[in-house]
Amino acid sequence: MSEPSAPEPAHHAPSRTAADAPAQPAPPSEPPRSAAAPPPLRWTPAARAGLLLQAWQLALVAVLGLPLAGLLAVWAVLHSERGTAWLLAGVPNLQVTAPRGALLGTDFAAQKLSLRWDQGRQWLEIEGLQWTGAQWRWWLRSGTWVGVQADRLEARRVTLHTGPASGKPAVLPGSLALPLEARIEQLRVEHLVIDQLPAWHHITGRWALGAQQGAVHRVEQLAFQWEELLVSGEASINTRSPFTGQGRWAVKGTGAVAWEGDLAASGPLQALDLQARLRAPALPSGLKPSLDATVQLKPFEPWPLGTLNLTLQALDLAQLSRRLPATRLTGRASIKSQGLTQPVQADILLDNAAAGAWGEARLPIRRARLELRSRLDAPSTAEILHLDLDLGSAQRNAGLWRSTGSWTETGLRLQGVATDIRPQWLDARAPGMVLSGPVQLGLLGMPGPQGVARRTADADTWSVELRGNLSGSLEAFGQRTTLTLDSVFTPQGLQVRTLQAQAGSASAELSATVSPGAEGAWQVRSEGRINDFDPVPWVPGDAAAPWRKGQDRLNSQWALEVLLPPWRTGASAVQWLQTLRGSAQVDIGASRIAGLAASGRLRLEQAPEAAAASRSQLMAELRLGRNEFSLSGRGDPAGDGEQDRWQLQVAAPALGELNALSTLMPEGAAWWPEAGRADARISASGRWPAVGTQGQLTIEGLRSRAYALGRAEARWQWTGREADPLELRGDVRNASLGPNRLAYLRGEVRGTLRQHSASIDVALPLLAPEALTRVLALPAGSGTQARLNLEGAWSGQTGGGGRWNGTVKRLEAGVWSGLTDPPAAPAAPSPNATAANPSAWNPAAPGGTWLDAADLRGELRFDDAWRLRSLRLDGGQAALAAGLRLKWDEARYELRDPTRADRPDFQWQADVLPFALAPWLQRAQTGLQWTGDLRLSARMAVRAAERFEAEVSLKRHDGELQVVEAGQVQALGLNTVDLSLTARECHRAGVCRAKWCPPPAWADASVRRNSRATWWRSG
Repeated sequence: MSEPSAPEPAHHAPSRTAADAPAQPAPPSEPPRSAAAPPPLRWTPAARAGLLLQAWQLALVAVLGLPLAGLLAVWAVLHSERGTAWLLAGVPNLQVTAPRGALLGTDFAAQKLSLRWDQGRQWLEIEGLQWTGAQWRWWLRSGTWVGVQADRLEARRVTLHTGPASGKPAVLPGSLALPLEARIEQLRVEHLVIDQLPAWHHITGRWALGAQQGAVHRVEQLAFQWEELLVSGEASINTRSPFTGQGRWAVKGTGAVAWEGDLAASGPLQALDLQARLRAPALPSGLKPSLDATVQLKPFEPWPLGTLNLTLQALDLAQLSRRLPATRLTGRASIKSQGLTQPVQADILLDNAAAGAWGEARLPIRRARLELRSRLDAPSTAEILHLDLDLGSAQRNAGLWRSTGSWTETGLRLQGVATDIRPQWLDARAPGMVLSGPVQLGLLGMPGPQGVARRTADADTWSVELRGNLSGSLEAFGQRTTLTLDSVFTPQGLQVRTLQAQAGSASAELSATVSPGAEGAWQVRSEGRINDFDPVPWVPGDAAAPWRKGQDRLNSQWALEVLLPPWRTGASAVQWLQTLRGSAQVDIGASRIAGLAASGRLRLEQAPEAAAASRSQLMAELRLGRNEFSLSGRGDPAGDGEQDRWQLQVAAPALGELNALSTLMPEGAAWWPEAGRADARISASGRWPAVGTQGQLTIEGLRSRAYALGRAEARWQWTGREADPLELRGDVRNASLGPNRLAYLRGEVRGTLRQHSASIDVALPLLAPEALTRVLALPAGSGTQARLNLEGAWSGQTGGGGRWNGTVKRLEAGVWSGLTDPPAAPAAPSPNATAANPSAWNPAAPGGTWLDAADLRGELRFDDAWRLRSLRLDGGQAALAAGLRLKWDEARYELRDPTRADRPDFQWQADVLPFALAPWLQRAQTGLQWTGDLRLSARMAVRAAERFEAEVSLKRHDGELQVVEAGQVQALGLNTVDLSLTARECHRAGVCRAKWCPPPAWADASVRRNSRATWWRSG
């Protein structure tokens, strides 16, 4: 039963509006009240309490509702594909390329994901990321916010860069638990790369993070390939201290050797015990290669290696990794360390039965022995009682190195003595000598026996120092030899403080610094000199080599400071040289190379603050005998090449003296000149491929065993731009290359590259066979000559190559009269130039022209590698010898596949217009006298692609053929002549099927091309 409501307070009555009350007229006698003067409000305790409650409710909504609304908004964004892409794009240091799907959906993929941290020094990159079948859960338990289970997670490539080492030992975490629980039923990563380590390939497995209510991380059915090994197994680790873990993996060899083994790990993370075993099939000697090892790792202590016991038998390192040399190691190794308060002990003894030269991918160490002890009263210092190396191979002793030293918190230092070291037996590329003397080696900045390096201002640096003072002799000459070296290698590069060598009267001295620069460049600084240096004893090789018989003495000094840019794939040597930075000075004093006097100098200067045209300057001079060569250049390597200028000058009055250098490259000895002179002045501007050039060249009396050149002259000028004037003139006389000879060749090009004209005259001492000469009624002569006049236009492409369209205004070929000076070519030849101006074409005798054609139009196309891709020749006509005229349709040549240049597509069809047969038979000297007006016509069709096909047909056009016998003219009555030859299925091996119609008795025969047939004879 409800309680009666309390009466409404009196001060609430005025708050009721007119809309809430019934409409009743006021008593007329009552005066209206004024709305501007309401009764005053009276705040009771109950009213104040209600207002305070409403304020707290609004505050609670603001505190809890707004964040909840934000979370709901993020939730909605991550469940949509567009929202995921928008949100990922705003995450700092994260780049996601081409995301597909919602991040919190079932399926998601991205072309690439890149995450950087530690100011960009560390980064992770995942390519081809994809997961499918993901199911998400939230707030599983305290400390675990999210859980996910996916059917498949894949990545094509994962790259992890851990950045520079901090120099500090790792810190054991308080817990390995994660706020994430994840289970991946099928994980697959094709390639995993960590820093510079060998990559892992084809990684598969099942992963569970935070299994068993977050207590365990586990991987099952793990398999991957590393170098020549296939590894499979499983591992797990507890997420709470002491982080007990365990794992077992099976190992199999995938290379030539069927290795088998296993690896097991167990124990707490701060003191993990490892056991390894490897076995290989027995060798022919009966030995069974094996490795057995037990290791205790303490990864979170200053010295991570607790104990190590290793036993090897006939172990070949190359069978484990292609990066390692071939060996056959047998021996033992024992390292014991019980912590900071106990001494370190190490005993290692290894024998290598397969020792060999380093150049043969072997290890040139026959035996290695190390004995190391530290004292209880000074555990931070270890004494190296001896480190001995027996060098060489199983057949040759290349020397000994016996050393002692100390291992402290500053690093490792060894003082040793080398005895009878023979470098040529360590590596065949080393000079033949015997050296002995003291050698010092220091590995500084490495952890001491307790694993703690001295903390200095350069605490994170390390260096390798090598010093030696060796003496001995060069074996081949018995010269007294000394070698002094002082060098250091650091992460910042290599520094050779001093390198001095003395052998007899020859000496060399240099210092150098090589350090890495930005973007893969290398900074090189060096200075030094060599005096009276003979390379023969210092360069190994065949003692009977021709170059060793020459007299070589080098005197030079240099000083350089240059920045070597990285080599760009596809770049030329010229392009690489144009990006050099720095300065260099090299002077070659009075020297002899293969007995030829030599001297020269090189200057390279860089001045970034200078004008663009002079920021880089190069000057080089070389004198070989009486021949001088000089090259100079200037420009701006960082610019676009517009300011680049080059000039080359050659003054070589005695090219035959250079033949002495043929002993340095005997494989090209036939090409070195034996006589001749050359003068050249060549200048160029711009940068390839937009290069303008001009110059002149003269060569006389050039001769070698492979070629000869009586005289050659050339002059040219061009700015490199298609619309600018182009001029080229060349003249070659009495040239030969092997059995091929050239009487003269003269060419001229004028105009621009876009629109130009050209003329070429050539004469070869080659004649047609006598039978063909007689049939064509050609006069006697000294060879064959030809003339070509054309007009054309070039249209280039940006990436290289282009198209040429033009017209051959006149093409003539005939018998050469033997004149050494060709007639001057007419400026504008006409189709009737030969008849109107006999001086313009001067064959051996009237009738000596056997080809005459005019106004032939065509097109050539070249690809970006300047290979001819297609040729098109429009239809035309040509006059041949003995009254023949040839008319053809369009001819085409196309190279569809540039890698198969021997298989172009070629098509051509032509007609021989009607011609009188009797004169041909008469000149053939058949023993009969032929007459009559019989005319024949012929048609030819040729197609060449994968196979060669041809068809030739000969038919009667009109007239009658007659023969004169005993003074009587007799008609043969040839009303029909129809003869055809068809060649089908012709392969490039040279065999085809030929068929005649009508068939003679020998028809339908296999015909093989005879490559030795003499089509032309020497004049």
